[in-house]
Amino acid sequence: MNEVEDYILSDIIEILEPQKQVVVFRLLEKDRALEVFEYIEPEIQQELIQNFTDERAIDFFKGMEPDDRAKLLDELPAKVREKLMYSLLKSERELTSLVTGYELGTARHVMTPKYVRLKKFMSVSEA
Repeated sequence: MNEVEDYILSDIIEILEPQKQVVVFRLLEKDRALEVFEYIEPEIQQELIQNFTDERAIDFFKGMEPDDRAKLLDELPAKVREKLMYSLLKSERELTSLVTGYELGTARHVMTPKYVRLKKFMSVSEA
């Protein structure tokens, strides 16, 4: 499946029946699945997560970036959100909570809280 672009694969997954979506998605390698997931519409993302086994959903959720987690959490029921959030390490939970705490529709709500800090006296190789 590597010869198919991620966004095309996401389109294919979206048009399948829910049970088939989960099967196709599970066939992807974890890193590839994370990439494809970003292109899938939020309602389909929600269905996929809810149709995974608990262990698979938690494992997948842990592999996401905080801003991507926040977008997904916006679409999930409260019980599912809570379960997924408490599966994270404290530091990752704090980063995700930071993003979800911003108002919907703002840039802060969709930006990653991870960044690189450079100092003006650093050389290029140090940076």
